[in-house]
Amino acid sequence: MDEIASVGGFWTHCGWNSSLEAVFAGIPLLALPLFFDQVPNSKQIVENWRIGWQMKKDEGTKILVKGEELQRLCKGLWIRRTVREGYEKKSANASATVRASNSKRRIF
Repeated sequence: MDEIASVGGFWTHCGWNSSLEAVFAGIPLLALPLFFDQVPNSKQIVENWRIGWQMKKDEGTKILVKGEELQRLCKGLWIRRTVREGYEKKSANASATVRASNSKRRIF
């Protein structure tokens, strides 16, 4: 993922590599973990680092995420984009935490 100003957010399954790329690029995340390590990665992004928002799955149907949920979160990203200074500070702190760690296991 290139660090470019036109990217307002990144929809991710919370895999480690793509999440780190977004963190280092300073891009907010829309988190939709599917299984395994993605769930704790999502928790780290949303609850601890506070640089992302959890997407709500549409349980009990074949639809993974309702269009209204995606629209709500994307609209929120667009509005928040005007106040990125706080996010960039949080992203820098998250990046520093990741860099200071020798392995993913120590963070999670």
